[in-house]
Amino acid sequence: MARQLEATTKLAKLREDRGFTREDLCSMAQAEKFNLSHATLVQYERGERKPRVDLALWMATIFGKPVEEIFG
Repeated sequence: MARQLEATTKLAKLREDRGFTREDLCSMAQAEKFNLSHATLVQYERGERKPRVDLALWMATIFGKPVEEIFG
């Protein structure tokens, strides 16, 4: 469980450190043709779900971190 919390904290922290709101990140994803809703992003940040590989790779690019570091 601690590992899941760590990954959750990492995604939310990276987003906040970049100054992005959840709405910002969802809009950026929409521009790249990813269907990312606010509710889904919340689930990713809480560790309740993990994104598809293509979306995880896109997020890794946005945050400049390896997928494994963000999502565990």
